[in-house]
Amino acid sequence: MFTVGTGTTMTVTNLTIDGAKTTLTSSSTGLAFSVSGILNLGDGSIIQNNLSTVSGGAINCQTNSAVNVYGTAIIRNNDAATGGAIGGYGAVSIYGSAQIIGNSSTSNGGAIYISGGNITLSGSAKISSNTSAVNGGGVYIAAYNTDIATFTMNGGEISNNSAISNGNGIFVNSGSATGVARFYMSAGTIDNNYTSSASTVTGTVNGGGLYAGGGTVVSITGGTISSNNIGGVAGNGRGAGICLYGSTAVATPSQWSISGATISNNSAFYGGGVAVISAGSDNVTVSGNTQFIGNHSTSAGAGFRFDGSGTATVNGATFNGNVGGWGGGIALGGPGTTGTTTLNVSNSTFTNNSTYATPVNPDVGGGAIGVNPAITDLSVSVANSSFTGNSSQGYGGAIWVSYPQLPQLNVDSASTFSGNVAANGFFDIASADIPMYNSLIHATAWSQNAQYGYNNFDIAYDQTTPQFLVQFNTNGGNTISDQLVPTGVTATRPDKPTRSGYTFAGWFSDSGLTTPYNFSTPVTANVMLYAKWTVGDETLSLSSCSTVAIDVSPGYMSSGLCQVDVTTNSYYGYTLTMQASGSNLERSSGGQTIPSTSGTIASPTGLSGASSAWGFRMDGLGGFGSGPTTVEGGVFNSAYTWAAAPTTETTLRTTGVATSSGGDDTTIWFGVATTPGQLYGSYAQTVTWTAIANL
Repeated sequence: MFTVGTGTTMTVTNLTIDGAKTTLTSSSTGLAFSVSGILNLGDGSIIQNNLSTVSGGAINCQTNSAVNVYGTAIIRNNDAATGGAIGGYGAVSIYGSAQIIGNSSTSNGGAIYISGGNITLSGSAKISSNTSAVNGGGVYIAAYNTDIATFTMNGGEISNNSAISNGNGIFVNSGSATGVARFYMSAGTIDNNYTSSASTVTGTVNGGGLYAGGGTVVSITGGTISSNNIGGVAGNGRGAGICLYGSTAVATPSQWSISGATISNNSAFYGGGVAVISAGSDNVTVSGNTQFIGNHSTSAGAGFRFDGSGTATVNGATFNGNVGGWGGGIALGGPGTTGTTTLNVSNSTFTNNSTYATPVNPDVGGGAIGVNPAITDLSVSVANSSFTGNSSQGYGGAIWVSYPQLPQLNVDSASTFSGNVAANGFFDIASADIPMYNSLIHATAWSQNAQYGYNNFDIAYDQTTPQFLVQFNTNGGNTISDQLVPTGVTATRPDKPTRSGYTFAGWFSDSGLTTPYNFSTPVTANVMLYAKWTVGDETLSLSSCSTVAIDVSPGYMSSGLCQVDVTTNSYYGYTLTMQASGSNLERSSGGQTIPSTSGTIASPTGLSGASSAWGFRMDGLGGFGSGPTTVEGGVFNSAYTWAAAPTTETTLRTTGVATSSGGDDTTIWFGVATTPGQLYGSYAQTVTWTAIANL
């Protein structure tokens, strides 16, 4: 062991100390350095496999000492009671590309334990993969008695550390009523720290990335806190990214602020990104474009959760894609014992945050902001903030407060709401609530172009009959408007979407496009429909005759036919129309015409109640009068119902599905019944056929 005495300085480079982790008694120590003066541990140094029963498996620091670890120095695989690598008092600075990795403690501080001193981390230095059997998997810093202890993080990385209890990455605590522990962060990353699988803690464990206790000062002005996880035996951890935990046992309130940081992809039971537990006078400020992105919580507050009395101020923050049991962006989780719980939100954006229903809390909500109904002494204000695309599996697509709490919610005129949705439906405001609404809610831009924000898609509300939202995901096609449908009523099938190079192939109720949607089904919940496409443009072809020509024998019934063929891949089929250029059949050599008249043609006496006449009927489709619908045949031997040939475009056939590959053949029969005075000859008329794909 090297001893660095008071008033002396030791600088070490290119030195390897391998302690081989020999077995120690309770009174012995196997550490590499005992420092009362200044130790500079620099390039090329490797301190590993040392074992200590006191503080600091590799380096023990005494009061007023200073330890600088820099360059390419590595301290790894050391064990101690506290501070697996470095422990004790004084000042510790880790910078350059130094690494403190794979160390462990049987108590607090897997890598570093400092009481009443200072720690600085900067550059690309790394504190990683260290473990603690209690608190502070990476770093533990505390202030006892009247001490002031400060951890300053200007860069570097604290990652993949684990603890059994609190502060998997960093543990900061004012260990007495008068001590003050401080954490300052301006850059660097705190990521992928987690609760040890060896944890037997059945209560709540706190702070996956950072834990700061009561009476502490936390000032974060930059950096990234991401992908941390907090758990425990019951899986009920709080604050996977950051947990700020107040205490009534300290002399001064905590001072907590977060500005300009990115807090992303952290996961906890409560407060995925940040959890704040106020002891009554603890306040927290989040500002400076702090970003909460993709955090997750099983219960409340995926992005940010605040419990207890006190004030949470959120100004200029971004909440995007956070998912929680309720309060996807922000949750006010629980009431304080005394005083008001206050949330002030301003100049912030909430986008695509969401909640999901659980068996325990099936009707909670607040895709962006959720408030525990148990909080009765409450104040929530929202100013100049936007809420877009947030969703709730219960109530309040954007904001969830219970109906009795509505008088405590204020929204200013500069705030906007759009595209928010809640599973329990859309509600129109009850007339009795309009005066209260007008005094509290001043925004005018709401989802579904609603007149009032008390509609449940934006602000939780359930005082009238629900309507449900039917939305259409065209999967690359043109936009189709949403529909609000009263419960129990069917949605209206929209015109089919279009997409260049593709043919529409139906609406489906699942994104996997396996279950076709039936528009005759009453709507009882919000519905998202998905368009299916096949490759290739929509096509339609038509072949037909253009002239009706019939040879007439006076006193008899004569007939002719036209075959019309339509082929299309249009999903909803096509509509076939016919239009005659004139109402009369005209004799080719001139002189006589035969008028078009509907009625019953009976051979050989002609059209009942009239003289010579002509008309038409369709093969096998009916639709005219009450005559037979089978294929026409033997027209000289039976009576048939005929329609007059139309001189305006008239629909003959509408199908609801695409044709088979060979197309649809439609036979149109034309009949002529004549009196004996009619002239022999060929009679004709021009007919126009049109086929249009159905929308």
